Amino acid sequence: MAKPESVIIFIFLIILLGCSSSSDSSEDEVRTIIVGEFVDYDGFYEKAEFTFRDVLNELKNHTATDIPIEDDGSFRIETIIRFPQEITSKFGSIYCYPGDSLKLTIKYSNIIDVQGTSGELNNMLHEFIKELPRYTYGAKEFKDSIYELSPLAYREHLDKREEEYFKIFKSYKTENITSPQFDLWATNILKSETWYDLILYIYVKAYGKGIQVGDFKLPISYFSFLDDKDLWDFRLFSDYRTQFLEAYYQYTFMNSTELVEKVQGYFDQQDTTSGVELQMDMIDENTEGFVKELFYTKYFYSYLKVKDIGFFDKYFNPALIRNTSFNAILSEEYKTAHQYLQTLNTPGANIVTSFANIDSDVLKSIIEPYQGKVIYMDFWAPWCSPCMREMEYSKQNQEYFKNEDVIFLFLASNCNEDSWKATIANEGLTGEHLLLKGNQYSELREFFGIGGIPHYAIIDKEGNIVSKDAPRPHTVELLKKELNRLLF
Repeated sequence: MAKPESVIIFIFLIILLGCSSSSDSSEDEVRTIIVGEFVDYDGFYEKAEFTFRDVLNELKNHTATDIPIEDDGSFRIETIIRFPQEITSKFGSIYCYPGDSLKLTIKYSNIIDVQGTSGELNNMLHEFIKELPRYTYGAKEFKDSIYELSPLAYREHLDKREEEYFKIFKSYKTENITSPQFDLWATNILKSETWYDLILYIYVKAYGKGIQVGDFKLPISYFSFLDDKDLWDFRLFSDYRTQFLEAYYQYTFMNSTELVEKVQGYFDQQDTTSGVELQMDMIDENTEGFVKELFYTKYFYSYLKVKDIGFFDKYFNPALIRNTSFNAILSEEYKTAHQYLQTLNTPGANIVTSFANIDSDVLKSIIEPYQGKVIYMDFWAPWCSPCMREMEYSKQNQEYFKNEDVIFLFLASNCNEDSWKATIANEGLTGEHLLLKGNQYSELREFFGIGGIPHYAIIDKEGNIVSKDAPRPHTVELLKKELNRLLF
């Protein structure tokens, strides 16, 4: 039976969508159509490929790769987008609004003309962007500046680039009759490029120094760009805009190593409420307006994506997100998660629950039942995409060793029991499965030196640690060789 708070949250999302204005609803429902034709088509490209962004790269991003190009060089795409966005492809970018109908002409792998509802906007943006001296600020120059300049010198360098770009923008506007939409898109693209490069600098410098992002300290004046209202209010998702928002979302939770460790400590102690409250404080203190709602959407979506409805029911506050499109995304994912959790039958896996109360000598207690067998340990979680990608290879490896004394032991962490079991069931996982408590995982993480998951280890028949960082399942032949060596 569904919990009362679960029903209340779900009903709220449905009501909110039903009460949205007609203009917002049409954004959600209207289809965007893109047709294209190649000039002098020679059959070199068999399929067209376009990447759409409804909100953020990892939130609702999809690449249409199966669009056939007909013998006459034509193709057609119909899709639904919720926000104005830059759609990227190998032929160039197009700038599109929900409900647009566009016709592209492509020659020599380049979009040379766009007709339709936003045709003039696209052609002018293509023309304007070609005038930017990107060769002056190319990859090598950018790499040199990001590695060699101090924070404020780098900031000055980017300010100079942006100033030069806006001079070209002003000149272009003087020579051409531009629309408000063009002005908004051009401003978005130019500013977002600066914002993204400013955030990228922090990551590059921190990793280059071998330190945590939160330990790389910058002058307060470096962050003055966060005072720009456009940063919080822009609702056009250019490529640079989406890249900036994704990088800044991660930085929001990483900008203080002290807070990162404090959050992790709460989760390890199973004090989830304190950890969540601190993370939500991070969003509140580092964002404003539209971006704040966007980040809260991404935050709660990440838990629904791994089918943690219990987390969503407990911590989601409807007052945090009023944007109807964001709520539509959450509502869709909530329903998907609810259906996913109905499947809990795990015939191919052995669910081990006897270690739930073990608080010391965790490793010894876990491997003791498997004495005399080689143990391949897999540290994973349902929300970890790289972990899940390895599972198909793991099934192959288990099939290969099914008649041998090899145990495939899967140790999940940082997830709830329902999503853990549902993932095992829905993905058809096999092997021995344990769900670690926070303190159990902390002990093993420290012992094996786990920096992140997935992580793998091998223990021989005598209980000796053979490898604290073993080959991944997809390295099939290497792993077979390693495990076979230990069998004899």
